[in-house]
Amino acid sequence: MRKISICITILYTFVLLGLSAPSLASDSDVVANWIRQLQYTNPTYASYGAIKIHHTPGHIDPYGNAYYLVSPYNSHLAVLGLLDSEVEGSLQVAEKWISWYLGHLNMNGVPKGIVFDHWYREDGSGETTAPAGIDPYYADFDDASDSYAALLLAVAYKYYEKGGSVAFLTSYGTKEKLEIVANVVLSLQDPSDGLTWGKASWPVKYIMDNCEVYLGLKSMEKLERDVYGDRKASNVYKNAAKRVKSGIQNELYNDAVSLYRSAKFIDGTYAEADLNVWYPGTTHLAWPHLFEVIEPQELTAQIQMSELNNSWDGDPNPDWTRSVVDENGFTWPSIGYAALLAGDSPRVQAHAALIVYMKFTDFPYPFTVDEAGWLLRTLFLIKGR
Repeated sequence: MRKISICITILYTFVLLGLSAPSLASDSDVVANWIRQLQYTNPTYASYGAIKIHHTPGHIDPYGNAYYLVSPYNSHLAVLGLLDSEVEGSLQVAEKWISWYLGHLNMNGVPKGIVFDHWYREDGSGETTAPAGIDPYYADFDDASDSYAALLLAVAYKYYEKGGSVAFLTSYGTKEKLEIVANVVLSLQDPSDGLTWGKASWPVKYIMDNCEVYLGLKSMEKLERDVYGDRKASNVYKNAAKRVKSGIQNELYNDAVSLYRSAKFIDGTYAEADLNVWYPGTTHLAWPHLFEVIEPQELTAQIQMSELNNSWDGDPNPDWTRSVVDENGFTWPSIGYAALLAGDSPRVQAHAALIVYMKFTDFPYPFTVDEAGWLLRTLFLIKGR
């Protein structure tokens, strides 16, 4: 293994030397096209508008049928990447995706309005939330009810902000469905500290989820105000967002070490940052400024990135910009984007080059659609600079 690692490092060094900002920026079309190709576009199927997590199947049933996973969290981040990067066709992709999500609200669960992960055949047929032979844990499954709902709201406002159709957003029943989605978030918010539980059956308050919730609630506040002219409803989400932000700062920030905690548990205890564990011990440090809870140039944000970089720069842990440090093989372009927002161009260049080198042949798993969304944002900003 050590010899293989050395060879990869040498090869990567040569690749990095040949990759400048313009060449990285030119790859944005490749990433955007891959995301677009993952969307189901046959309007005769219920899959219309859904976006697969990857182009390879995630499950083979006992009869040999291949099923492809649609996980809303991942797809939300992909669509946000398309919209932020203003690539051709992004509004159309977003509109279809929003329609799919709002058309799949589960009104029988607790809370009402959650959306499960869905599975489809390659052509978009065979819709199911529990394909035959799947591990029962993943049947009728959503990973995080608060994040799934909140990021849909973020997508809807970003769609509007980037020039999306007001007629689409004001079409019959859309406001009411968006409010059902928003109520998923509100129903999971603990009045005692303002933070949201991951889901009704999983009472943990994660900082990553709560940062995403903050952006979602702010987005719903602005949708109600700017699109629907509903000031009363807008204030509800404005105040809920304030409570989340207060909870993040008061409960999930450890003043003693100047680092954000990763979670708060139902018994009032915390999961502290662990700079020797990439996920979930370290990566969450970037989430507050990725999701606008704090500004990237604030001292607190700079401290989080500095501590992350100091621990993952080759000593004592591998350099996150030049190797895959996640034990499951994910590349975490979200951290690259966070570094770019914080003004750290050299690390961003190195990390983006690593992903291009490793993934651009055929985007092998585990490079997923959400990672593509984060990478696309990074490449777009590199081009702009």
